[in-house]
Amino acid sequence: MIPLIVVLTLLLTAMIAIQIPTVQTKIAGYAVKELNETFQTEISVDRVHIDFFGDINLNGVRAKDEKGTQFVDIERLQAKLSLTGLIMEPNRIAIRKLNLYQPKVQVITYKGDSISNFISLVNKFSNKENQEPSDFKLRGFLNVMDGELHIRNENLEGYKQDWVDAKKLNISIEDFRLENNEIWADLKSMNFEGKRNGEDYIVENLAGNVHYSDKEIRVDEMDFKTEDSYLNGHLVLSYDSMADMKDFLNKVNWDLELKDDSKVNFKDIRYFVDNFDKNSTVEVLGTVTGTLNDLKINELQLSGDGAFIAANELRIYDMTDGENIIIDSESLKMKTSYRGLTDLLPTFIAQRIPDFIDRFGTMDYAGDFNLDPVRINLDGYAMTALGDADMKVRLDDYRATMRYEGTVIADDINLKQITEVQELGFVSGRVEFDGVGTDIKTLRLNAEGKLEYLDLMDKRYQNVAVDGRLENQKFNGIFSIEDPQLTANYVGTFDFSRKPYQLDFTSKVGYINLDYLGVTKDMNAQFRGDIRGDFQFSNLDDFLGEIQLNDVYFSSKIDTLEIAQAYVLSSKNADIQNLKLDIPGYLVGEINGKYRLSQLPDAIMNTVGTTTLMTYEPKAVDPDQNFNFYFEVQQDLFSMFDEKIQIAPGTILDGSVDTNSNTLIAELSSGEIGYDGINIYNPLINVDTSKETEQIYVRSDSLAAKGVMLYNVNVHTTPIQDSLLVKTDFQIGKEFPMDFDLNLFHTTDENENLVFGFSPSTIVIDENNWYLNPNNDSSSNRVIVNFDKNYYELQGLLLESEDQKLLVDGHYASNTDYKLNADLENLDLAKIIPKGLLGELKIDGIANGNIDIVRTENEFKPLIELTVGQLALNEYGLGDLGMNGVYNVEQNIFDLELFLEQEQVQVLYVNGFIDNKPETPELNLVASLDDLNFKFVESFLAAAMSNMRGMVSGNMRFTGPIDSPNFEGMLDLKDLGFTVDYLNVDYSFDGINTVPVSKQSGGQGFIALDEVHFRDTKYNSKGEVTGQLLFRDFASWFLNLSFNTKNLLVMDTNQTHNDLFYGRVFGAGAFELFGPPEKLDISASAIINDGSEFTINTGATKVETASDLVRFIPEADVVEEETGPKGMNIDLEITAYPSTTVNLIFDPISGDMVTANGSTDKLKFNMNRNGNMTIDGTYMLESGEYKLRQVALLNRDFNIQPGSYVSWDGGSAMDATLSIKATYERTVSNVGEYLGAGYSQIYDVVLGINIMETLDDPQMEFTLTIPKAGTDVQSMIDYKFNLDPDEKMIQFGSVLLIGQFMTNSDSVLTAGATSTGAGIALKQLGGIIESIIAGSGVSLDLDYVTGSELSNTSDRFKTGLTVDLSPRWTINGALGVAVGSTSNLDNNTTVETEAQWDISRNMDKSIVVNFFTRPTNFGVQNFGGAGNFQSVGAGIIYKTSFDRFSEIFKKEEKSDPLAQPISDSEDSNEEPPSLFDLPEPEKQDSISESEKQSAPEKSDSIPEKEVSHHSSSTKARKNGLVRFK
Repeated sequence: MIPLIVVLTLLLTAMIAIQIPTVQTKIAGYAVKELNETFQTEISVDRVHIDFFGDINLNGVRAKDEKGTQFVDIERLQAKLSLTGLIMEPNRIAIRKLNLYQPKVQVITYKGDSISNFISLVNKFSNKENQEPSDFKLRGFLNVMDGELHIRNENLEGYKQDWVDAKKLNISIEDFRLENNEIWADLKSMNFEGKRNGEDYIVENLAGNVHYSDKEIRVDEMDFKTEDSYLNGHLVLSYDSMADMKDFLNKVNWDLELKDDSKVNFKDIRYFVDNFDKNSTVEVLGTVTGTLNDLKINELQLSGDGAFIAANELRIYDMTDGENIIIDSESLKMKTSYRGLTDLLPTFIAQRIPDFIDRFGTMDYAGDFNLDPVRINLDGYAMTALGDADMKVRLDDYRATMRYEGTVIADDINLKQITEVQELGFVSGRVEFDGVGTDIKTLRLNAEGKLEYLDLMDKRYQNVAVDGRLENQKFNGIFSIEDPQLTANYVGTFDFSRKPYQLDFTSKVGYINLDYLGVTKDMNAQFRGDIRGDFQFSNLDDFLGEIQLNDVYFSSKIDTLEIAQAYVLSSKNADIQNLKLDIPGYLVGEINGKYRLSQLPDAIMNTVGTTTLMTYEPKAVDPDQNFNFYFEVQQDLFSMFDEKIQIAPGTILDGSVDTNSNTLIAELSSGEIGYDGINIYNPLINVDTSKETEQIYVRSDSLAAKGVMLYNVNVHTTPIQDSLLVKTDFQIGKEFPMDFDLNLFHTTDENENLVFGFSPSTIVIDENNWYLNPNNDSSSNRVIVNFDKNYYELQGLLLESEDQKLLVDGHYASNTDYKLNADLENLDLAKIIPKGLLGELKIDGIANGNIDIVRTENEFKPLIELTVGQLALNEYGLGDLGMNGVYNVEQNIFDLELFLEQEQVQVLYVNGFIDNKPETPELNLVASLDDLNFKFVESFLAAAMSNMRGMVSGNMRFTGPIDSPNFEGMLDLKDLGFTVDYLNVDYSFDGINTVPVSKQSGGQGFIALDEVHFRDTKYNSKGEVTGQLLFRDFASWFLNLSFNTKNLLVMDTNQTHNDLFYGRVFGAGAFELFGPPEKLDISASAIINDGSEFTINTGATKVETASDLVRFIPEADVVEEETGPKGMNIDLEITAYPSTTVNLIFDPISGDMVTANGSTDKLKFNMNRNGNMTIDGTYMLESGEYKLRQVALLNRDFNIQPGSYVSWDGGSAMDATLSIKATYERTVSNVGEYLGAGYSQIYDVVLGINIMETLDDPQMEFTLTIPKAGTDVQSMIDYKFNLDPDEKMIQFGSVLLIGQFMTNSDSVLTAGATSTGAGIALKQLGGIIESIIAGSGVSLDLDYVTGSELSNTSDRFKTGLTVDLSPRWTINGALGVAVGSTSNLDNNTTVETEAQWDISRNMDKSIVVNFFTRPTNFGVQNFGGAGNFQSVGAGIIYKTSFDRFSEIFKKEEKSDPLAQPISDSEDSNEEPPSLFDLPEPEKQDSISESEKQSAPEKSDSIPEKEVSHHSSSTKARKNGLVRFK
């Protein structure tokens, strides 16, 4: 530029003086010549034109360098000078505009030179100026149009010599300044088309503020755009001198700032760095400083397709040297994938990335990253598609044999994807490792880790530890798992460097859940033990070695086993291989010979399948296999792993196989073999495929297949050419067996269909012989099967018996292509339908007719002509059934008519049609019933009901799909009745009750009952029922019935119905029947009404009587007998009042029992389907008797005392807690003699029996008290009576039997016998008198009491009298009159009187005032006939119950919570009765037998539209003696 300026200056001077072009050109020539001579340059100008205004046009401006190369060639140069500026500042040329047209410039640095020819030219001018300093300046505008620029450095090699080769160069510069060798320019635009290394480049625009000096090249506010790149920011290239440009990569410093929207295509980078071989485009943001080989990048954000990289600071060293590049960052963030990186980055970088990371998918990494030629360091957190990890890893020599070490904390990493080992899954935990190599064949790796979990073989295990070394494909170390499902370890080696693999290890298994591992299913199977293994294998065929199990414990829901030692041993000697299995006590086996273990099943199957299965395709197996096998099952081990398998102990399988001859000789014997519902019992199976006949023989006691039981099974098979003959005989059914003697054959036809045919065979059904294929027709009685086409055909199956025939044929191809034809001739239903098939149901009738059904894609054509004469269910004759059906072609319907006649009277008529037009044929039928006897329903409900009766009339309509029609109608039930068998109650629905019947297609049908009234036929009690009888088909019923009543007989059973629980029960409340008849649920919430009595027989033991001998049957030998409603649930909530009688039988043989009246509130009774009873609640006993019958001489009736109870806690009925106190009163005269106290009066002694513990094991405690004696007397009695248990029983029995204590006196037995005899007579007399005065409130008791000389008492008649004056007043008295006269004995008359006044508000005897007078002579000698001493007294008795002392005198409840229900009209505020109110007669709910017979209309009744749904509100009563809790 400097020479150019000099030229312009000279030209400008000349232009002012000279305006003639030729002169101008001449002068310019002289000026250029002078210039060339002065600066040793070669510059030439072809033509000059200068106008007066200072515009200069130079044409043909050229310059040559020192080598003679023309490196400047400007077609035309146009300059507009500022003359004013030039005049004012001669040393400053102001160029308003400088235009260069088609300039061609070649900047060449010749080989050996350090600077280019262009710089050399500039330096010549610069040197001159330096010799003569000048302040020369140049400024203005510069435009370059359609120029060319070529920059070449011949010191470089090859294509690198051409640095710039630009054409179509256009430049626009404003404010161009040249001062002191520095240039400033406002570059508005620059564009060109360039070429380098064979590639074309287009710079669309370069703009910015440019500064050029010998220290820097600067572009501020840079806007640079190429075809693929865009840079926005600034660029500074700085250097110490221009000579540094020769080492551009190492000495030119970059200061680059790239702002938003900047993007760089690697093609443009390749212009400078040729190994950026990709054309990837990345968006880039950040600042770059340093040289290209020592680059520092700050605040970097780089994103391209599939990659994002960010760093606060990134250092890159030797970037242009792919072998020595170094990348370092302490804050790198990267999100990319292997494919993303390798597709994006230059090959020289991408090929250094291990392809191993491709398995991780997209990765997100944050942390430190350092890469140099030999090492990669990573310290950060990575999130990948295969999981996350916190890692600190060092990779050394990664370009060759990589060495690595570090720590990885994995978080749910997918090992299957990383290692490509299918058995692995996800892992989490910490692993420390160091190793060498990545090739599994040469890899050496030490690893130690604690894993939170590891997925192995599709199972997840917690707490996994590994510590070992992997080297040359051999692992040596420890691997352990401590998981809830698996606790085990592996200690040893695993060499997989070659096949077969070598294993040598010990393993201690603490626990394995085999269900979790999938070894077993739903078996709750567990295993533990020690395993020792030393073997080789790669597959089953090369397994050699031993596996030994010690101290094995195995358990499942089936059983538990413990095995001290077991082993599997495989060995080989030459070509003979031997496999032994020994599980002592369970299974032993051995296979010996030439075999391939993996082919054993196919080899055995080939031997059998080729002769028994006509379509069997033999499997390919190796030849020359010849082996023997033997297995013995000592205990069933297999069912513990799979409950579908049953193999009985003692099962033996022994045989041999030869694959060359394809033969099997084997024998199987067992007690039972079964799988998945098919069980063979006591089978013997012989197989010998080398024989021509009877290759397979099977004998079995019985065979069970999916609910069907076959007995005495024999099977013989013989192959003949392409057929298999099978002869078999067996029985079906045990009670009513059907005998089958079948001859079958199996072959294929010309179309390769399977053919199963019957030769003449016999079937015996209930002693009736039926003959199958009696004419031995080989073209019929066959079944054709093609499984591939799903085609089945039945060809002329003929079954005959006497004059009965059944012929069936047809085919089935699909739901729209099938045919069935059946001809029936004199078919006796009772002879062809097995008794065992129908259970309790029996069907009789003679069937004749035919059935033809044809189904095609377009039509459905059934034709039926069928009659069943004398049709009967369970021997109840329904009549004659007829059915006719014909197809109507025009309307595409099937007209159907069905009728049932009873004694030539039609009771059922059905007519209508089947419409075939819909896709599924539809019914349209109407049924009319006219007095059809309802008893036939008993056949379906026999499990719960009997004595069905009544008549049914009405109309029903059937519509909708033929396979599930709708029907509805109204039926009139006339005088319907039935007996509920278990309850032994017969109910009657008098009159006509109309009920709706309905069923929707696909749903269940119902018969609805709405408040239908009924009664029991024995006591005429009544109730009503509401609900539904549900059904799917008429053979499957479901009851959902609710009964409501005020008084209904709900049970009337005796010991023959249920020897454990029976009685007569009247109830009020709600009752429910729910469920199918065979599994009925009975529930109730009821109040037991008056007249009810039920018995619990705790001693229910079955006995047999033979002559006069009673023989008890041992429990284990008791014959099963239906004593309860098996399959039925009974759930009752019972409330009872004292009017209900309960009997507890302790010994049904002797009659030892409790009979009592009592009460209970919401006692819960349950009997399950197995007949097991549970009870929850308490039954309080108010009164009654304990009939002591355990010893014949001591038979007495003890009185039950109030406060006794029987309590259940929800367990078994026999597990009740007993607390029953029963007393018996005797008058004893020798109390003083017994106590050794001498004289005493006669006492009333109370004998007590306390029954405790449980019903199934009741315990008795015996007591003796004298209530009217003093405490001193009672203390003496207590002491002596309880002193000796044996003596206690003797005295209790003596007093009970003879009314005397047993003493040493000889007269006791004599007197006792007299007293007993007289007492019995007087008791009978007293009973007669009491019956005469019954109902008067007065009771009388007569007794004879024997006297005692030692007690100074004489024999007496004793009269006891009780008078109930009112509910509040009771007077008890006793009068003793001496019999005979004995001077030395007490002959005085004794009087005892007691008056009780109940002053309690509720008259419940909680507060009673007591007045008494009685003799008191105990221990006092009667001298001089002084007579008896008489004591008089009074007292108050207060009874209550309490939990705290503050409750002792709590306010009384106004009502008795267990009293009988109070009528609705009763006033709760009613005053208690007066002092002498007489008790009113009780209202009786029950009716005498005579009343029931004469006036049934007066029995309990129910209003027409009102049914009681009430349950009485009651509270538990707690009255009793004061006691502390």
